[in-house]
Amino acid sequence: MKIQSQNINLGTRSSSLLSVRQQRKKDAITCTITSTNTTITELRPKSILKTNQSPS
Repeated sequence: MKIQSQNINLGTRSSSLLSVRQQRKKDAITCTITSTNTTITELRPKSILKTNQSPS
């Protein structure tokens, strides 16, 4: 999944391209975020992806 960053205020697109790759593992998920100058890799437990929904 690639996301083109956009400045909403000016309505122009910047040249930086943000690439996000997710790899699913048994108990955790690895997210790799690649920007123009920076690459960030984080390993987080899958439990943070769960959301609690209250009855309406």
